[in-house]
Parts: sequence; structure tokens; C-alpha cells
Amino acid sequence: MRDKIRNFFVIMVLCAAFGYLVLSPFAMYRYHAVHMDFPLHEMTVMDVFTPELLPWSVPFAVFGGLVGAIIGIMYLKRKKAEDEIKKYAADLEQSNRLKDLFSDIIRHDLMNPAGIIGNMVTILKTDEKLKDSGELEVIGRNARKLQRIMEDSRVYSKLEAGVELEKSDLDLTGIIGGVIDGLGMNSLEKGISVYFDRGEAHKIYASEMIETVFVNIISNAIKYSKEGTEIKVKVKDDGKNKIVSIADQGDGIADEYKEDVFERFTRRDKSGVKGSGLGLAIVKLTVEMHGGRVWVEDNTCEYSDEQGRTQKKVCGSIFYVQLPKI
Repeated sequence: MRDKIRNFFVIMVLCAAFGYLVLSPFAMYRYHAVHMDFPLHEMTVMDVFTPELLPWSVPFAVFGGLVGAIIGIMYLKRKKAEDEIKKYAADLEQSNRLKDLFSDIIRHDLMNPAGIIGNMVTILKTDEKLKDSGELEVIGRNARKLQRIMEDSRVYSKLEAGVELEKSDLDLTGIIGGVIDGLGMNSLEKGISVYFDRGEAHKIYASEMIETVFVNIISNAIKYSKEGTEIKVKVKDDGKNKIVSIADQGDGIADEYKEDVFERFTRRDKSGVKGSGLGLAIVKLTVEMHGGRVWVEDNTCEYSDEQGRTQKKVCGSIFYVQLPKI
């Protein structure tokens, strides 16, 4: 603070000196030359510093000092604002470090017990008397849910921090096919058929994290689809991009929620469906970091009304993922 006050007075004194030594001589020099018909070539700047002309110089010095005071006040306000911004930035950085540390501790302290619980359930189910136990299934399912929540939190924090992705040429067809195979048990439990043409190869330039996009969308499609229905996954090439569509036969998403569904902790209104509320937020961040976009539309189907006329109705959702091709 002492340095700031000193700088304030230095600015004021310099401006006063400027008014006295520069503005005053110049003004009086011009005044004598124009109004008193004093030859310019016979007059020097030093002529204005005679004692009788001192009253002329003082107002310019005062004017310069006032200007300096105004500049000094602006300087102090600017320095105060800069200091507040620096303090806020430092506090924010410290807060982020503590948040990251807390998140790491929470994930570590929860993931380990969840993993142990899952392993113990697997061991217990090897017992003939316990392998069909509904209670063990509930325990195992919730342990997996906890692990998924922790993993979603880790991935989202990494993406939100702007971590640079390592990209390479990837087989999009193989990635989607692998995800469908990995979720086979989930779809089998609900009697859902997932259709995908693996015959045509599609290449993209992306990171390995792109798999997370399709894990989240396809697993959501399975969760929200009605039992015994179909999910259709297609890949289209529009010349510049690969566009993947995942069509389910669930309850659909109202128009007012089609944007919000990609925000953190926003979920479809569906009781009994498991999830952290981070999945689609991770999808959006990941796709955008690859230079693509993601959106959702209604999946419509036709039916005949009482008069035998063909009508259309919403019978689910279609999620689209657009990614730049190689």
C-alpha cells in the first residue's frame, strides 16, 4: 500500500511539473507572440519564467497537479482491481487443487471397498447354495453402480480440465461392435435386440476415449428401452463426417429437455433406472473435444388409428453423434 501511495504522489508531482514547465511556457509564449506583437525570433522559452509572469505559471501547475491526481486515483483503482483479480485467481487455483485432492481421495476410498465387495460377491456366488441368491445380486449390482459413478466422475473431471487427447486413426465399426458385445448381458436381461451392420469399415481420427461416448449412449438406450424391443445403431458418411445414430424404443424425451439432457446430473424421469447423471455430460464433452457434436431427436413410428388411417407417434429417441472422418 505504501508503494501505491508513493506512486500516486509521484504521478501528481510529475503532472504538476509538466503543467508548470511545459504547458505554462508554451501558452505564454503563444500569448505574447499573438496578443502583444512580440517577435517570436526574439523570445525564448525562458522569458516566461520571469517573476512578474509567475502568476501565469501557477494555474498551469495547479491544473497539471489536478490532472495528475485524477490519473493517480485511476491508477490506485486499477491496482486495487488487479490485486483483487490476482487474489481471486489464487483462491480459485487453491480451491481447484483442494477439489481435485478431495475428489481423488473420495474416488480412492470408495473404489477400493466397492472393488472388494464385488470380488467377494463373485467368490460367494461360486457356492452352489448362494449362486442364485437375489441378495448377492443386489449387492453386486450396487457395487458395480458405485464403481461406475466414481469412474464417471473421474472421466468428467479429466475432460472438464481440458486434458489434451492423444488421437490416432481408429476403426469406428470395431469400437461400436465391441461396445455392443460388452453390453450383451445388459440387453439380454431385458430381452432387447441390438442391431448393427458390422460389414462396412468406418475410420475416424480420435482418441481411445471416444469409446466412452458409445458405452454411455448405448447403455442408456438399453436402460430406457422397453423390454423385448429393438435398438438400431447405424453409421452414415456425409462426405465430411461420420454420423452415428442410436435409435431406442423407450418413452422418448420431451422437446424442452433435449438440450438439458446433456448437462450434468440431468436425467430422464425414469424411476428405478440406475445412473450417475454424468454419462451424457461426458458424451457431450468428449464429442466436442473431437470437433464433433451430439444431439437427440424423436424416434417416430407409424400406427393405424380406429379409422384405419396411418399416423405417426413418438416411440423412443434417436441419439446422433457426428465425428470428423479421416
